[in-house]
Amino acid sequence: MLTVSGCSSSHPAASVVGRMGGAKLEIPQEFILGPVAYKGVDIWKPDTFKNKPDHPTFDNEIDTFAIRIRQTNFKPIETEIDLREYRQSYEAVRELPPRNKRWIHVGFDARRYPMPSPSEKAESWYKDDAHWGPYVKAADVWGLVHYVSVQRPSTDVSHGDQVEYFYDAAGNSTFMFCRNTLRKAPPYDPLSHCQIEISVPKLMAYADITNIRDKTDLASWREVRDGVLRVVDSFIVP
Repeated sequence: MLTVSGCSSSHPAASVVGRMGGAKLEIPQEFILGPVAYKGVDIWKPDTFKNKPDHPTFDNEIDTFAIRIRQTNFKPIETEIDLREYRQSYEAVRELPPRNKRWIHVGFDARRYPMPSPSEKAESWYKDDAHWGPYVKAADVWGLVHYVSVQRPSTDVSHGDQVEYFYDAAGNSTFMFCRNTLRKAPPYDPLSHCQIEISVPKLMAYADITNIRDKTDLASWREVRDGVLRVVDSFIVP
């Protein structure tokens, strides 16, 4: 067996249990990425760790947790090969591994629910309070409305990103964005970091899907969304 850190163990680690949005969760350790934050515990504030339950039960509310899963079949790290491929995928710099050897991270946050709808969020982005724009309408792609900043990717360390966003206007279920830039060293090749954001009503939580560094992977956004929601269903205890 593997622990969450990837070290071998003869005994499987106990699942993480708790409650999120009224749903009882039992999350196998092989899915877990980073610490699980129970209500009243802020992982960035060590002084709150005293509030962490010593022996969590289904009565303990979870504010946030994150998982890592293979991008194409949504399975966790189960073998040493999986762990090696995950590390290669996460640490790859110039050449990403094939799509079936890429891994995504999914963070769930009950504190940010409900979020604005994708259409509302797109309207807010268009106002450009963050000064990443201004944005212009681009051709719709993958069944999504698409806007792109007029700023161009560059090697500028502080302002080198070009941002674009996409949203599902028909189903109003998904918002995505990419930050496109150029590597700061030769050969100054293009880089992208993309994120998919969805609502998870069963957990009354917001989810962000990250570690997407090939923009063309967004073409499978429906499969990724549905795969993540199936994983969530597998965590829910009747």
